[in-house]
Amino acid sequence: MEFKKKNPKLFQGLISWILFKQVYGGTADMYVEMWEYASLADMEKISDRIFAHEKMKKISQGFHQLIESTSFSTSIWYPIEL
Repeated sequence: MEFKKKNPKLFQGLISWILFKQVYGGTADMYVEMWEYASLADMEKISDRIFAHEKMKKISQGFHQLIESTSFSTSIWYPIEL
């Protein structure tokens, strides 16, 4: 979170990023990240730029060492307009 605050240009185009900690239901103390982009094309372009940065590579590698591999998942959601 500190790295993101110090590097706003790197994250330019990312609409929002939120980190949640689950406290009730499911697996206790589980974390969920939500990255919001305008489109899938933006997601690919911006994510490639972010994760090509050396410091962000180290952060990502460290993060993946802390998680239990069977609990990790990636999803793409889109809003339903009613």
